[in-house]
Order: sequence, then structure tokens, then C-alpha cells
Amino acid sequence: MKQMNLAKELQEKLVFYHCSAVNKQERCKNEHGAEFVEKHRTELINGVSLVEPIADDMRDLIGDEKYGIILNLGTNRAQMRKLLDYLTTSTLKEKCYQSLVKHERFLVEDLEQSG
Repeated sequence: MKQMNLAKELQEKLVFYHCSAVNKQERCKNEHGAEFVEKHRTELINGVSLVEPIADDMRDLIGDEKYGIILNLGTNRAQMRKLLDYLTTSTLKEKCYQSLVKHERFLVEDLEQSG
């Protein structure tokens, strides 16, 4: 009886630690994208050539009003600056990072290699 309780307790702890490790790995993954967007803000403003596909990917998250404001700005730099201004959470920054990888892969690779 005591061994069964001990085995059950050990199994529960293993599940807890496994879940904690998985959650930490997900958080680290999310933090990478958010940190990248924060660290390379200036380079992204200057380097992203097509903001509209990225804004399209972010539209559901930022809303139609902000999306419209971004697209109505005159230059790519102004559009990217405004888009980045709207990214107020790590989750939004991570989604933007994923979109950047999809649409501006070479820029992202260059920035990641440069440190």
C-alpha cells in the first residue's frame, strides 16, 4: 500500500516536472521572438520592405482600426514603426517575429547572425 502511494506520488511529480519543462521551453521560444523584435526594432523599421503582408498576419490580433492606420501611412518605415508601436505584449511580438520569418526571412537571418 505504501509503495503504491509512493509510486503514485513519484509519477505525479514526474508529470509536474515534465509539464514545467515543456511550459518553460514554450516560454523561452516565445521570449526569443519578443526579444528579437525589441532588440532589432531600428533595423526592422529600416529593413522591412513589405509591411503589408506582416500587417495582414497581425490584423486579427491588432484589430481593423490599427490595421487601417498602418496601411494609410505613407512609407514602409512609418508603417513598420507604427506596427511595432502596437506590439505591447510578448505574444504580439512573437506573432510578429513569426510573420517576419515568413515574409522577411533573409533580413531575420542577417539580424540573427549579427547578434
